Amino acid sequence: MNSLDSTRIGSMTAEFDGQTLTLVPPTGECNLVSLSMNQVYELYEFVSKFNRDKNCKRMAFRVPLFDSSLLSVQATFGLKILDVTPINISMTGVLVSVSDPVPNIALGDQVNLAMTGQKNSLRLAGEIRSIRDRFVGIFFVDSVDGRELNPPPALSAMIMNLQREWLASRASR
Repeated sequence: MNSLDSTRIGSMTAEFDGQTLTLVPPTGECNLVSLSMNQVYELYEFVSKFNRDKNCKRMAFRVPLFDSSLLSVQATFGLKILDVTPINISMTGVLVSVSDPVPNIALGDQVNLAMTGQKNSLRLAGEIRSIRDRFVGIFFVDSVDGRELNPPPALSAMIMNLQREWLASRASR
């Protein structure tokens, strides 16, 4: 993103430069708030939960990936291979941030994923389930059998390792 996007929210201005969201108070006030990409996503998740589709039923706990070194994800959309930044992951899917410009993708498109964690790597087939700005939600098609959650064993092991890392980071705060 080369330019600064901005919008008015009440009396303040929200500015986004592609990396940081800054809330600028009205002239004369001194309180400035800046949010990182992960914090923007946390805010988005908090606000969007009040307007969720009633048919959206999450089947698995999401593990936040605040340390991007814990998991690398490469996504193949058609013939285009992209390194994407994972935001969170669960037994049923992964939310990633794609670089500007967002590839030409649509809901329902198939995607192949190559994921590498600290202890294992795996390849999974996915389906695009959500697209919001640069955030793309990818469903793991092999994780659900009918209405039953049945992820591949390598994915279960990867998620368990990521959960341990996440919990350890929370405990050390």
